[in-house]
Amino acid sequence: MGGVLFWQAGDAGYHVFQILLHVLAAWILFLVLRQMKVDPDLAMFSAVLFLLNVSHFRTVQWVICVNYVLAGIFALGSIWFLLKYFESRRRSYLAGVLISLGCGIFSHPAVAGVIIFCLYLLWRNESRLTLIPIVVGAGLLFTGLAYLVSPNHMQVQGLVNDPSFERLYTNPIWYLGRLWTSAHWLPYLAVQNTPDRLEWILGLVFLAGATWLFMRRRDHVVTHWAAWAVIMVLPFLNNAADRQIVGPSCQLYLASAGASVLLGWGIYYAIQRLPCQWARKTAFVLTCLTLAYASAGSYRKAEAIDYWLVGRSYVASQQIEEGLALFAKAYEHGPDILPVRFYTQSAIVDLATAFPGATNCNMHGRSIQRMNRSHC
Repeated sequence: MGGVLFWQAGDAGYHVFQILLHVLAAWILFLVLRQMKVDPDLAMFSAVLFLLNVSHFRTVQWVICVNYVLAGIFALGSIWFLLKYFESRRRSYLAGVLISLGCGIFSHPAVAGVIIFCLYLLWRNESRLTLIPIVVGAGLLFTGLAYLVSPNHMQVQGLVNDPSFERLYTNPIWYLGRLWTSAHWLPYLAVQNTPDRLEWILGLVFLAGATWLFMRRRDHVVTHWAAWAVIMVLPFLNNAADRQIVGPSCQLYLASAGASVLLGWGIYYAIQRLPCQWARKTAFVLTCLTLAYASAGSYRKAEAIDYWLVGRSYVASQQIEEGLALFAKAYEHGPDILPVRFYTQSAIVDLATAFPGATNCNMHGRSIQRMNRSHC
């Protein structure tokens, strides 16, 4: 309702607002890293990588996914408040933890995973173990209230309906693998609705690396963010593939913050090993420019996916001309990233519009509606 009052029917204001929220989330990630005593350059580099990360492209591009960005802001904010409480022991910061946690959970139920990460940080800070009942109790209370308020919300239904044992172990590996196959690039396999073999391999390597870090470098900041990435995919253990169209993307928003820190740390310290300062600065600048260029190109491809999905909705509502125009934009932005079903849909619509009155016939209407339901 607020968006309608501010921006009327135009979509530019919604997108600008969404981008500003994403910038805010990246800035809070920087503040959290600085609170963890991370080098300022590395903290800023990691935050920029999160800002440019493509794995969660639908979160930033789809205005209806603003809840994920808000969830990310509040989730990261709760961690910042907790770290400030460790430092100062002021109760106002503890209140900030609980308020941010509550706001995050009401934004998206996946933020309940932050409770586990808070427990992890409390366990690492043994002097603050007495806070465990407070954080867990408040988190479970907020989660219960959120469920009671909207038990039929689609995000809730994706977590609790029709549990599948197979998904419980395949989803985390797939999601962790996709964090890397679509980090700052968007190949065709990164928009498929099923895991690719490469994603399985990368997901297993990620889990093995996170386990090794936990066993050998428990106090290292990279260990913390590896744990964050793993924990933040757990709320989607039961998320069915048929509830998605181009695989997980929005669901990777929270986890991609951790993956961005890991990627930033790896690149940053690899560059620091170069022999001279001139070589380090040159390599750093070239790396930043390359990643920015790759991200920009990949977001353009991501727009092709968006144009296709929106165009499909127009076609399903019998607004054929608008749908075809969006299909044309989709092809212009990323013909190599669009699934085969895009061309099938385009052919069906073109064939139907080739005959007078075809857009109004019952057979065509049923075909389009069936096409929209099956994502075929």
